[in-house]
Amino acid sequence: MTAGKTIKVNLVCKDPILIEKLKPYKERRTELDIIFSEQPVAGQGKADVFVLPIEMILEHPVDLLYGQCGISVIAYGPGRYLRRGFISGCMDYLKNPWDSEELECRVDRIIEKRRKLFSFSWGDFTLVEGRLNCATVKLGLSVQEKIILKKLILNRNQPVSRDVLYYAMWGKPYTKKSRVVDMHISSLRRKLYSHLPQSKGCITSLKGIGYLIS
Repeated sequence: MTAGKTIKVNLVCKDPILIEKLKPYKERRTELDIIFSEQPVAGQGKADVFVLPIEMILEHPVDLLYGQCGISVIAYGPGRYLRRGFISGCMDYLKNPWDSEELECRVDRIIEKRRKLFSFSWGDFTLVEGRLNCATVKLGLSVQEKIILKKLILNRNQPVSRDVLYYAMWGKPYTKKSRVVDMHISSLRRKLYSHLPQSKGCITSLKGIGYLIS
């Protein structure tokens, strides 16, 4: 999968309430083609990522139905099936209950594995083992800074809310009184500017919405 290509995500679900809850995610992530359906879309090239109920996985092994090159499968369902989901060939598993923020993090993790090089007007770089590597510098990042930077990059030119950034870092809902996201953003900005001065202003704050990178 190359940078700039639209990523097709097929979310298989028969629950209309869950689909309604996930629609804002579909509308916000314009670089993703999210397809809701009651059965997996058929045919080679129809989807890059399948999000399937575990019951469907257990009935039809992943390696037989979705084992084509470049296709990834995320299963969802009760926690007791997590181990069986991975044994069946899933790349990731969403334990009930889950929401759009958690789904976004899991999908982004798959995307990140496929997109190794990130290109911006202020530089081309990779993120490897807690470091930002480019032609002129290898910049060490904290775990939280790397998580935030990856999340912003995967949503480039689009705002990412504090809720999503907080969940990506800690795996739990955002506490409105917490300033931890802003603190890590400030630290990340300082590091980028000190080593890559041309990156000044690349991370923008949108009041009441979140942050974006461009």
